[in-house]
Amino acid sequence: MDVLLLVLKLLALLVTAVAGGYATFAERPAATPLKRSAKVALYVSAVAFMVGCTIEFLSDQQRRRDADRGLQPIDSLLLRYNGVRLPTQDPLLGAYSARVRKSVEEMAALGHPKWYDWPKDHAHMLMVVRHVLEIQKYTKDSSGKDVFLGTEEQVESWPGVIRIPAASPLFPDKGEEAMVRQLLELNVQVQFYREPIDVSAQSFPEPDLAIFVNAPLEQSFLDVHFEDRSTKMGRIELSALTEETPKHRWRSKGNLLALSDLAGTQMLIRYFDEEPDFRRINRERDPNLLPLSPADYARVRGLMNPGTVTLKVGARSHRIEGSDLKKHVGSDGHAFWEYRFPRSGALFLD
Repeated sequence: MDVLLLVLKLLALLVTAVAGGYATFAERPAATPLKRSAKVALYVSAVAFMVGCTIEFLSDQQRRRDADRGLQPIDSLLLRYNGVRLPTQDPLLGAYSARVRKSVEEMAALGHPKWYDWPKDHAHMLMVVRHVLEIQKYTKDSSGKDVFLGTEEQVESWPGVIRIPAASPLFPDKGEEAMVRQLLELNVQVQFYREPIDVSAQSFPEPDLAIFVNAPLEQSFLDVHFEDRSTKMGRIELSALTEETPKHRWRSKGNLLALSDLAGTQMLIRYFDEEPDFRRINRERDPNLLPLSPADYARVRGLMNPGTVTLKVGARSHRIEGSDLKKHVGSDGHAFWEYRFPRSGALFLD
């Protein structure tokens, strides 16, 4: 691409020079051969000087890019997910959602100040919403007029968010809630394409760079949000941090080596995990409930939008808002998400 751009610029410069020279000499047909030769030499020198400056400028730009590539290599990759909303109304999460709802609403009903005194072995952390009201005080004087006495602050508090770490009894267990627990393991493959591909195709070409990243549950937690000014449970969101994948397990074509190479590239985030044993799950499941299938698992996976994703490469990071991630469904019925890096500007921040 850089070579093509250089050729086009030189071609444009040459066409301009030839057209300018023709126009200059065509207007003076009576000029002597000596004067004409001097003008041609001067004109050719000027064009050569401009071409040389252009080549030097482009070479300097290339040297700068090469230097940046050496100073900012893609040598590690971590993902941090924030606000992955769980579809709590889906039948697959119904029983677990009901268990959490019962527990957190009982906790919240204890009321202030006991919100600060929950059992420490549960490792729960409550974020309390406080609202300060300023109440103006008045009295009546002997003539019946209002006399301002001042303001008094009245503080209202209600539960905002309960944080549930993986060690908490409220986190999905390894028994009946094993499938829910597996859904919370955000194991994905991050794929980079230097030239964007058609994501509606039946199959995709080999990515320029592909990295598998795992998010162990030990580094994950759930935030249970309450409805505004109430002790009723609202949404549940997952946050997780992936482990660093050894570089020898990456698949790379060798053309995405530095942060600057990511400008304008296409990134796909695709879930990759083992499908649960539905035979065993349905055997152990309440016989009054409908049996679960791989389609149910794929459906819930597709409802779990990644939320805000922070891409961390070395000491630099790039924050991607959930609204910038475009959801697609592949030919296999599984959802994946697409993101396009900007072509200019600061991609990664320290």
